[in-house]
Amino acid sequence: MTARIADQAPPDTARRHLLVLAHRQVAHLWMSTEDEVALASVITDRFERDRAFRGLCDAVRRADHDAAETALDLLTGVTR
Repeated sequence: MTARIADQAPPDTARRHLLVLAHRQVAHLWMSTEDEVALASVITDRFERDRAFRGLCDAVRRADHDAAETALDLLTGVTR
């Protein structure tokens, strides 16, 4: 069983920021978060960044913590 991602991430990291944005996107579909995601993500190609962030939102929607971790790794450039 994986721990909740929100409990793992320190409050001021790009990973935490992206997770908060994903939760906002899921809860408030009318809000544009593209610019904020661009600031927090290491991905420069906007189409690739959008795909990765949509993957994060889908993982949050499904409560799939492993998929969310993978998407956060991709968005923040973390390699394991």
